[in-house]
Amino acid sequence: MREIISSGRRLLTRVGLILLLAILLGSLHSVASTSAQADASGLVSQNYLGLVCVPYIGTVATLDAATASQLHHASVKIDWGSGHVDTHASLTFQADGSAVVNVQHTYMSTGSMTFTVYVDGFGSHGLHLSSYAIATIVDPYNYNNTIKMKGYTLQPAKRPGQFTLNASLLDPEAATLSDLKAVINWGDGHFTAGALSNGDNGLYLVHASHRYLLTGKYTVLLIIYDQNENSVILPRNVRT
Repeated sequence: MREIISSGRRLLTRVGLILLLAILLGSLHSVASTSAQADASGLVSQNYLGLVCVPYIGTVATLDAATASQLHHASVKIDWGSGHVDTHASLTFQADGSAVVNVQHTYMSTGSMTFTVYVDGFGSHGLHLSSYAIATIVDPYNYNNTIKMKGYTLQPAKRPGQFTLNASLLDPEAATLSDLKAVINWGDGHFTAGALSNGDNGLYLVHASHRYLLTGKYTVLLIIYDQNENSVILPRNVRT
């Protein structure tokens, strides 16, 4: 009888140790999972297609709202992978609490460039985030062209030196507005992104305006391209 009781005690001891080990392993797994989530970066860089010698004007990275809320002040640095480092980029906070990194950057050669975005926060959490993506830079003159222009005007406005650009186009390979980019080289060293919108009958509309500070003759280039390697470059001369 004593042997049976002793064996039972040993069995219970072993079962207890197994249960204790299982609990400990479960706790460690829970801690590891929580740490992985806490350490996960809320910074996401975005691949983009750009044209050589033409500024890319737009968003290259986003921060989710949870991460952005921890940044009272932040510095942004971008290593463009071409020997150039940009320390003038900044965060723009959105209505939903997230933040974006908007840039204007020009690559001077074609190819696939890996760029890295760094965000250093000076809030109570002292976040140091980084994320990389790829910029594919191509020659616009080697593109196919399915973009069909339907209208293009560049007219002086009432304000001296002010010009307004309006254009319309069809692009069967652009499913949405986000597939298109419009950049205007105003010929005086300034570039701006054209505002894109949807028009009637499947048209895409481009709008932009610019004020010249000096009188003279300028060649304006309207550059439109999509994510499927189609582009068009339209020159116009203006005199102020």
